[in-house]
Amino acid sequence: MRKIFRTILGGFVAIGLVAVWCLIPAKALAVNSQSIAVPLYAPPDKSTFWDDIRAAGSASVPFVIANPNNGPGSAVLPAYTTALAKNDAANIKTLGYVQTNYQSRPVKDVYRDIDSWYRLYPSTKGIMIDLVKEGGPVEACYVAALYTHIKNVRPNDVVVVNPAGNISAAYEPYGDIFVNAATDYETYLNWKPRHASFEARPENQNRFWHIVYGVKPDQFGSVFERLRTNNAGWMYFTDKAAAAPFSGTPSFWQNEASEVGALPATAIPNRGVTSLPRGCISLSASADTSINYNISKQSTVTSVCLLYTSDAADDLTRV
Repeated sequence: MRKIFRTILGGFVAIGLVAVWCLIPAKALAVNSQSIAVPLYAPPDKSTFWDDIRAAGSASVPFVIANPNNGPGSAVLPAYTTALAKNDAANIKTLGYVQTNYQSRPVKDVYRDIDSWYRLYPSTKGIMIDLVKEGGPVEACYVAALYTHIKNVRPNDVVVVNPAGNISAAYEPYGDIFVNAATDYETYLNWKPRHASFEARPENQNRFWHIVYGVKPDQFGSVFERLRTNNAGWMYFTDKAAAAPFSGTPSFWQNEASEVGALPATAIPNRGVTSLPRGCISLSASADTSINYNISKQSTVTSVCLLYTSDAADDLTRV
């Protein structure tokens, strides 16, 4: 059962699941499940942020994202080892952050970051691939290569792809969950699914995560209404400003966690290993040196680097 809070906010009393949040009209319940996922980008030993999120329980918060140094960094940080162990004990999955700089980083560098997460922090349960753009076939194949690398070695782990905006069905096979909205409150008011056949399908609600920052307490009900009508089975919103939106606990965190408990928990999807986009060719020789075969594996399948190209020599140079 979800954890229920009794709190007072703005002069209203919230007991269980009633009272203050009746501001959310019935029509908002377009999704039939909802859970929270949190970008925990603050160090776990510098504030209560990690502890506050963990206290909500795994039914409300099944997974979080850790980001020690714009990625895993090069050495183990004891505070993160301890925090990931606590998350494990609470049955909350910790995903490691990596970024592609909009598919412009050398693929081998991103591979190295992925492998470093599992080597430095064996409790890692998946990867968030950040700074992704929709782009064309080359960009899609770049993401597919990363997804395939993770799933070949850790098929049960979660892969989140973060374009921070609309995403087409061309990417559907190459992520379990997509952050197709990450913006401030005022911008989110105008968010719409651009690829309705993918983003607006009710059966896909557990594939989409919406993140909204700069939310004022009196905008709480409005955000929930939009999150639910926008097909977001995963959500997180905060009153923190754009400069550092994931640096601390939202002031209304207990109410946010409580309101999510009004619906069943969202199940974490597993898209599984899939075929690569048409036109991707194997460049395994260029990638094998970047793969750390000593990391803990769920599978014995060897991962290879695959990139979209009509000229293998050109892509070997770019990688």
